[in-house]
Amino acid sequence: RPQTAPLVVCDSWKSVCAVPDITHNGGRLAVLAHGQEYHKTGRRAERIARALARTDIFIANSEDTLARASRFLPEGRISRHIIPPTYALPPDAPPITVPENSGHVPLKLFSLCRLEPRKGLAQTIIALAEMKTTLPNFTWQIAGSGPETDNLQTIITTHGLEEQVFLTGQVDPETKTRLLSEADLFIMPSYLLGNSLEGFGISYIEAARFGV
Repeated sequence: RPQTAPLVVCDSWKSVCAVPDITHNGGRLAVLAHGQEYHKTGRRAERIARALARTDIFIANSEDTLARASRFLPEGRISRHIIPPTYALPPDAPPITVPENSGHVPLKLFSLCRLEPRKGLAQTIIALAEMKTTLPNFTWQIAGSGPETDNLQTIITTHGLEEQVFLTGQVDPETKTRLLSEADLFIMPSYLLGNSLEGFGISYIEAARFGV
C-alpha cells in the first residue's frame, strides 16, 4: 500500500538517538540489528532499551540476534523480523556452476575473514593438528588480515603445520573467486568471545554460492 507517513530506517540503535520525534505525523522507526550490540549491561543497556522503546519495526540479521535483543524490546507493539544479510553481485556476474565432489588430494580447506580470536581459527588449527593422523591429507588457505595474524602463525609453526596451513593475507576478488571455486570445505566456526559476536558472516553466503 502507498506509504504516506515517513518511515526512517536506522542502521543501529545508536542512530535512533539522532532521529527527532516523528510520531506526530504518523512516522515510524525501523532499526537494523547486527548482533554485537546486544551483550551490553549497565548504562549502555539502559540506553539501548530507551532507544528501542521508540522503535516500530525491528529487523535482526539472524534468529540468534533477535533472541539476544529481545530483552531490550518492549512487549507487543514492535514488529519483529529476521532478514539475513547478503552481498551485491554486478549485473553481468556469471552464474556459478557447482561442481560435483572433486575428490581433491590433498583436501582443500579455505577460510575468508578478518583474523581475530572470535573466528575460531586458532582452535581449528589445534584441532587439525590433534587429528592429523586420522585426517586425509589436506591444505588450508586462510585469507584475510587482522590482529590475530601473528598468533595464528605461531600456532601453525608450533604444531608443525607450516606445510599445510597458509596465511595468504588479503586477496583480490579474482583470487577469492579462484580459492572458493577450488575449495572442498569452508571453515569459520565463529563463537561468542566476551562481548564480541559474529552475528552472521557474509562469507558463509559467498562460500555457499560456490557450493562449498
